[in-house]
Amino acid sequence: MNIPLEMIAGMTEARFALMLLAVDPGLKGALIGGGPGRAKSLLARSFARLLAGMPFVEAPIAATPDRLVGGLDLERTLRTGRRSLAEGLIARSHGGFLYADSVNLADARWTRTVAAALNSGVLRIERDGFSAAPPAEFALIGTYDPGDGDIDSQLADSVAMHVIEEAPPALSERLQVLSLAARRETGPSRIAGDDGGLRNRIDRARSRLPRVTVAPEQYRELSAAALRLGVEGHRAEIFAVRVARAHAALGDRDAIDERDIDAAVRLTLAPRARTRPDSSASSASGERPAPATAPNNQSRDDRRIPAQDAPAPDEALGTSPPANSPSRVAPSARRQRTRAQTLSWTRGRYVRADTRKAPKVALEATLLAAAISHGRSNNRRPGRALLARPSDLRYKQFRVDSGLLVIFAIDASGSMAVNRIHHAKGAALRLLQDAYRRRFSVAVVAFRGNSAETLLAPTRSASLAKRALDEALVGGGTPLAAGIRESLEIARRARLAGGPPALMVLVTDGCANVASRPDAREAVWEEIESLAVVARRDEVSALVIDTTKPLFSTGAAERLARSLGASYVRLPRAGDAAVYESVAAAGEMVRGRAAPA
Repeated sequence: MNIPLEMIAGMTEARFALMLLAVDPGLKGALIGGGPGRAKSLLARSFARLLAGMPFVEAPIAATPDRLVGGLDLERTLRTGRRSLAEGLIARSHGGFLYADSVNLADARWTRTVAAALNSGVLRIERDGFSAAPPAEFALIGTYDPGDGDIDSQLADSVAMHVIEEAPPALSERLQVLSLAARRETGPSRIAGDDGGLRNRIDRARSRLPRVTVAPEQYRELSAAALRLGVEGHRAEIFAVRVARAHAALGDRDAIDERDIDAAVRLTLAPRARTRPDSSASSASGERPAPATAPNNQSRDDRRIPAQDAPAPDEALGTSPPANSPSRVAPSARRQRTRAQTLSWTRGRYVRADTRKAPKVALEATLLAAAISHGRSNNRRPGRALLARPSDLRYKQFRVDSGLLVIFAIDASGSMAVNRIHHAKGAALRLLQDAYRRRFSVAVVAFRGNSAETLLAPTRSASLAKRALDEALVGGGTPLAAGIRESLEIARRARLAGGPPALMVLVTDGCANVASRPDAREAVWEEIESLAVVARRDEVSALVIDTTKPLFSTGAAERLARSLGASYVRLPRAGDAAVYESVAAAGEMVRGRAAPA
């Protein structure tokens, strides 16, 4: 249904973000979230009416690599004997917009490809011996339901504006929807409408945009806001300046003012916030306080997190693990930023063809080689059959990304339980922020009293992990064996489902005092030893993080590490940064060992 943008009920903030994007496509895109039935897709498609000939290309998240990126045009290549490129969806959006619905459900390859093209302005194609780099200057419009999970962090960082329409439609908006539905019954032509006035406004803003100025103190104001909100990197600040300028141009102003800065903070900086600003401190320094509400892309549950959950300054800088970290744990996870990958001839993502003989023939590459050979032949005649010689045969080579399931088994017993959970929570959230690059997923088990429970099934959602750890109960005995058993069961289920290798991270003092049977307390360690056999059999690696101070240590955590064949690190004053570094480093070693040859 072709509906003017201004006739769509509600979605005021999202509609305004799209208008800013039309004024300055250099903002690279807008991500629009909202529950089912909020007309997100209708809003995006109605936006296409304003573009006056600019491309608007829909890219399904299930699009195959050939369709998304493009590649070899086999038919033309065979006909001409020369390599020819088939244009993909991203290349078709050059100079315009790429639209995707349910963008948070796209797989890693889709998001990686789109983010790389957004950031570089070039689409790099390396397939089947074919190399090309067509231009790809476009902006992304992504819609999604936040209830289905978070958007990939690299993709989210590549666009300027993030909006989530959380408030339910007002009465006037509901009446507008009913009126629109009634008019639709009489025929689409009755509601076709005209966006001419809005298009003219956008055209005027585009003409004004190069003249809009930003004063030095306004640059400082935006940078200060980014600093207060804990926004990482400078890309967001650059985007914020562009949003402010586009907002001013749309308001027929030649210089930005307070309204434009407010819009830039609301649409660009606040959604990227990692800390809550101290409004009193801001006022005392004479700087603008950040919006009182939480960023518009956070869930209601996220807003309940207390301010003290933010990392301390030394933790935010990523301090290294203590010097007593064992040699089995790599010295710094930050030196291992690339995903562990390996080449395979049998499975994984097909990356290239090779002349070395292997199980799977690369048909397109073989036909290409034969066509080129055929085209160079002195005896080539039109209509002659194409013959593939043994020397033309090409074989598929694959690349395997070695993911990892990190299972936090947290000792929720005793007086130190709150600290253990707090630091494990910080480490888990940092791992999930790295989930795109490292391909980590996280599960959480807590053991206390007489049993263990799974607080979080394997996930890559930071919001789910935060919620689960916030709701953890503490106190009681230490059923260490129950925690190990529950963790091994999670690892077993993941393995049966074809999942990645597992790393069990035990955050504990090791002082087990509860067995599975009330009459078997003296057999606690026998039970742990039997579970250690299961862990080795199932190839579940382990890391023991000892939270006891040296003066009070009983050696129980070290004994636990020896039983499991685990890496061991003592972190009596563990901040989440130190826990994160230890877990990430151990995880990279596990993935390196598990990657198939």
